[in-house]
Amino acid sequence: MQNIKAKGLMCPQCGKRKLLIEDEEESCDIQLELYKPEQGAKWFLKCPVCKQQVGIKINHKKTG
Repeated sequence: MQNIKAKGLMCPQCGKRKLLIEDEEESCDIQLELYKPEQGAKWFLKCPVCKQQVGIKINHKKTG
């Protein structure tokens, strides 16, 4: 198995679980952020630890 430099996005509700793993070496023009649901998000997932909804927001990275 290949070693990948990865960054975990933690649950903003409990901070105890990496909900998404991001490959830091892969270039991409978007950035995902996790929010508490009341902060306004379009997509949601549920943390398996605290069972709370977590909002997902996509930001486009500015280039140039």
